[in-house]
Amino acid sequence: EGGLPAQYQEEKELEKQRDVHDSLITQGLELITDSYLEHMSGLCQKADLPFTGISLEGRNWQALVKDIDAHDYDLVALGAFGIGRVSRSLLGTVSERVLRRVRRDVLICKRPGEGEEESGKIVVCLDGSTRSWGALMRGIQLSKTFGKELIAVSAFDPYFHYTMFNSLNEVLTDKAREVF
Repeated sequence: EGGLPAQYQEEKELEKQRDVHDSLITQGLELITDSYLEHMSGLCQKADLPFTGISLEGRNWQALVKDIDAHDYDLVALGAFGIGRVSRSLLGTVSERVLRRVRRDVLICKRPGEGEEESGKIVVCLDGSTRSWGALMRGIQLSKTFGKELIAVSAFDPYFHYTMFNSLNEVLTDKAREVF
């Protein structure tokens, strides 16, 4: 504003210019958003998939979390990074914030790098938890849907189990310790 000609420096004129500027920015962002949604609609139409476009306003991660919490989505798919990617980061801030706050299955998508091809495989990591079994069930669905091979990887940490079993051993009754 300091670089504007003198006739635009009066507060009343500045307020008017700010309103015009905000209006133009809003219109521009709405056009961009509508273009994204139209493009997605076209891709879904070609693939014979139903599509509903929703345009949200606000801090991106907060608006996404609010929308996800308000609907009964089966799966939320997010890109790992947005346009503000910081080099060498493994996950973008919006994806990380949404992932930590929603109680839905979330698929974080990373595009293959240049020269990389898709492997045709889906991997599910199992640790024995209820949620990892849920991931296996989701992996089976995705594998069937996309015709991909499913690989289940189970990791066993002997040190964790040793520590856990020893701490449990201290609080068990003699009878429970015998069974354990």
